[in-house]
Amino acid sequence: MKSKSANTLFGMFFILTLVLSACAPAEPGPQDGAASEPTEPGAEVVESPTLPAEDVPGPIVIDAADPCTLLTEEQVEAGFSASVAAVTPQTENIGTECEYDFDTEGTQLRVTFYEGAAAKQYFAVLINAAEESCEAFFDALFTVGLGEGSGEDLSATPLQDLYRQYIAVLGSCMYVHTEDRPEVGTNVNATETIAFNWSSNVAVLGDERVVELTYQENLPAEVQEALSGATDKESTYAVAGPFRESVLAGYTEILLGLLEEATQ
Repeated sequence: MKSKSANTLFGMFFILTLVLSACAPAEPGPQDGAASEPTEPGAEVVESPTLPAEDVPGPIVIDAADPCTLLTEEQVEAGFSASVAAVTPQTENIGTECEYDFDTEGTQLRVTFYEGAAAKQYFAVLINAAEESCEAFFDALFTVGLGEGSGEDLSATPLQDLYRQYIAVLGSCMYVHTEDRPEVGTNVNATETIAFNWSSNVAVLGDERVVELTYQENLPAEVQEALSGATDKESTYAVAGPFRESVLAGYTEILLGLLEEATQ
């Protein structure tokens, strides 16, 4: 995947304004002079089921140095029943990433390794911005340098704690559904988001590394139309929830399956 008024923030007009602003010289952000306090609560959080001790698999450990080696192109194509057009490695201060672009424009799988102090600072910047306002958050999301820091001493703060805080504050600025998946691994979290696109994310959480698998697509026209009638957080979540259940939850299961294949 980190408030002017909730009515403005969760309207589709605002979401589309952010997208257009990201591509234009103008600064991204909400319009119409609404207030700047974040809404509460944030993300839609689902409690994890309590599993019998013998059914808990324990934490997943991913030691791979290169995210492009975690999954083969064939595994990705088989998982999503789609052809991969390009596989592109990326390296940033916050870690490394592998992008699998599918033939359909705007559709991709990203495997991201967030690591170390730079990743902690990056998430802290986004968390602080979201706590200020959604305008500040989206501005930071689109413009903050990946090497920029928050100025805080985060050496003793686990990266997974910052990741969870980031997911939580996202819910003040977009639709977010998040839950732990202990049946896959005690440190596995699954999150679905709907904003200017929609995505399913599965993360393996650690103190110094977070491995995230993200599948995203452009919003279908019918979803954009449905969301255009939502005027506040409550109505946005009511409209978005069924789409998450019917589509994004399925993508999440595919990601969980790929994660299990990669770590067997």
